[in-house]
Amino acid sequence: MPSLGHLRADSAVTDAARPAVIRGRLIGQPRLQRDLLLQFALCALPLPPAFFLGQFALGGMAFISGLVVFSTYHILRRRPLHFLCLLASSIPLLVFIRGIFIFFNSVVVLLGCGLACALLVQNGFVMFWKRKTLLVVVGGSVVFWWVSYLLTGVYESNLRALEWSFCAAVVFMLSEHRSYLYTALLGWGISAATAGIMLLPYGDRLGFATIGGVSFGNPILLGLPAAFILLLSIAERGRWLGLERHPFWRLSASTACGILLVFSTSRGSWIVAIAGLGLLLVFDSHARASMLVSALALVLAAAALAGSSHLQSANHYLLKAISPETSMHSKTDGRIEQWQSFPTVFLDSPVWGFGPGSGRAVAYRYSGANLQWHSLYLLVGAEMGILGLSLLSILLSLLIRDGVRHFRKSHEIVPLLGTISFMLYGLSVSGFDSLGGMLLGLGFIGGSRANIWTVRKQMHRVDPRMPVQSEIAWRMPAES
Repeated sequence: MPSLGHLRADSAVTDAARPAVIRGRLIGQPRLQRDLLLQFALCALPLPPAFFLGQFALGGMAFISGLVVFSTYHILRRRPLHFLCLLASSIPLLVFIRGIFIFFNSVVVLLGCGLACALLVQNGFVMFWKRKTLLVVVGGSVVFWWVSYLLTGVYESNLRALEWSFCAAVVFMLSEHRSYLYTALLGWGISAATAGIMLLPYGDRLGFATIGGVSFGNPILLGLPAAFILLLSIAERGRWLGLERHPFWRLSASTACGILLVFSTSRGSWIVAIAGLGLLLVFDSHARASMLVSALALVLAAAALAGSSHLQSANHYLLKAISPETSMHSKTDGRIEQWQSFPTVFLDSPVWGFGPGSGRAVAYRYSGANLQWHSLYLLVGAEMGILGLSLLSILLSLLIRDGVRHFRKSHEIVPLLGTISFMLYGLSVSGFDSLGGMLLGLGFIGGSRANIWTVRKQMHRVDPRMPVQSEIAWRMPAES
């Protein structure tokens, strides 16, 4: 990638004989925050051995304790970016263990604390306050949750909408300092790998486990982070993971996440990965060679694991999804009933819907399943009718527009990739969670090029031979 340096000579206009002070800057790409990666790795390290030994509570408490200790240290040192980076890195693991080792709503509390700490920094996040659409989303989600609570009397109702918007805000804040964002995204990969390893002995569907009579997890909670890290390792030569100059680690990340994605048997995550790869194939010419190499590495890895029960399970769910003999009820695990009942739901209350917080009760009344709507679009349509669907359509349209403009100006495809992935993610789940918020936050980066480059070194020297009011600038050639 190109590097840019500037020299500027400063002196008085009237004194041509006085030596000039030359100020130089060497500007380059953001680097990974390796100390934060090490801290997060130390937090996650106890989980796999603890799960293998059956000491689940011990592993969970060790992870949470480490995360709290490091986060508290950074808060006391007034380092909000460090705190936000660790918090964003841990999201895939937190969504697995919440409700078991920590309170279910701890994620939204942590995100809210991180957001509050960051906002207390004076003039710390200028671009965040200028991103009006994001501010409206955060404020709107707070109102949405509050109205849901007033109508249902249950504070957990749509509480994850706060989690969704807070996480999007955290990601956008990190994007103002790209080194922290790249570190957090790589931390996502570490989280996905840790979750996959620790759940490997429990069940054939990686991401879902029953331990000691307690069931937790969901295949898409592992499949989505794995799918998106796979895409990031290929897009723009892995630059958003800080691996642009490390082809071996890019290949390792894409292969490992590809295996986790396949083993998760999450068909929603498969759709996200396939659509994302198609987008990269068309618009990112540099990704095509990486895509081919990653595909070959994944095939070799699958051949080596041919006898694995996880691979057999993945093959079973793949055939189940594509076989013409399989009923739609079986292919969608019963979700087709919700899609079939939605037209009736929509026509019964088309303008305002049935009100925020009514989703589960409405789904049970019309489809017979005591489940929340398994789609972002069904949930919004049922609870808020045309009004909600219109607002959602406007938001997604703006993000797509900004993502396309951003790609044309800076050739960065990841913001558009984040928006498209979120839209597809919302087809199979409600999308109002921290994973959806991460994708949405990347989508909001479209149109914002804050701190793509960072100052590496500043130099000052005096040169008596430099003419006053002269200026020298040079541009180093871009890498081929």
